[in-house]
Amino acid sequence: MSILVTGSAGFIGNAVTTKLLELGNDVIGIDNFYHSYDPKIKIDKIEALKEKFNNFTFYQTDASNHKDLKTMFDKHPKIDTIFHLVGPMPHIHSFDIPQEYENINITTTINLLDIIKDKNIKKLIYSSAATVYGETKKYPFIETHHFTKPTNPYSISKLAAENYLEAYSNYYAIPTVTFRIFAAYGPGMSPNSGMYNFIDQALNKSEVKNVHSNTLRDFIYIDDIVKAMISAINKRLGYQMINLGTGTSYSNIDVINIIAKIEKKEVKIQKTKATNEFDIVKQQANMNKAKKMLGFIPSTNLETGLFNTIEWYKKKNNLNSCLLSVQLKN
Repeated sequence: MSILVTGSAGFIGNAVTTKLLELGNDVIGIDNFYHSYDPKIKIDKIEALKEKFNNFTFYQTDASNHKDLKTMFDKHPKIDTIFHLVGPMPHIHSFDIPQEYENINITTTINLLDIIKDKNIKKLIYSSAATVYGETKKYPFIETHHFTKPTNPYSISKLAAENYLEAYSNYYAIPTVTFRIFAAYGPGMSPNSGMYNFIDQALNKSEVKNVHSNTLRDFIYIDDIVKAMISAINKRLGYQMINLGTGTSYSNIDVINIIAKIEKKEVKIQKTKATNEFDIVKQQANMNKAKKMLGFIPSTNLETGLFNTIEWYKKKNNLNSCLLSVQLKN
């Protein structure tokens, strides 16, 4: 199988790319090393893949550039599956740079659809976000509840991309699965992410500041995300929008307390409160559709996922590896 992965240097994109390569697929990755955090982190990920796999081809290019994207497709006419995973993390600064979010989330999607609309594409898989639900009153969030009210430019642009994908999928018969991903975490995650920040402060300062104590998040481990996404390749689904979470939510306080438990240390928490002005206070996925359509059931609980993530963080930052014998549930 010849597979394109846009955003192949990002957190989810790199994890999906790695697994696809391990499964023996020919993978073409593209990324522009967007500066949402140190580009060297992304460059190092790509260099590691190029060194390890001879079935990996990479282009440093911007999917918002139609000409460059088409040139890449012309070089690889056998591409039959696409993972469209480009896009920075949601952030309050999306209000400062709405045009960038429009360019990254909407323009890249339109360009991609315009190029592939007449091609024989087996499956297009897109990484959207749970934040598109916005201030919907239906909780847990369910795909059949069509009233959404995104609260920031990031979420608005993600929802717009979803709408383009659905329209093109229906008109041009492009089999498309849009995953609304909840709070992703795990080894390889962005240093800008909240979970990374919690671990960083807890391990190095024994105190985590500015913690939104009233938020609830459905945290899903990276391996489960990858498993679900790849499982969609061979499913006959037409166009589908599917939640990708666990169906269980935790507060930030819960997360920090689990980190403290794993590390067997006291961690102080400086609490504050979030508002819907920039983010959704409560998030939780209804996972019935993922189970029915994909047979997907997440297999990594939060404590296990955090243990693995802490170990990765320590190795990455040259800290002593956790030598604790922790009884973890699978």
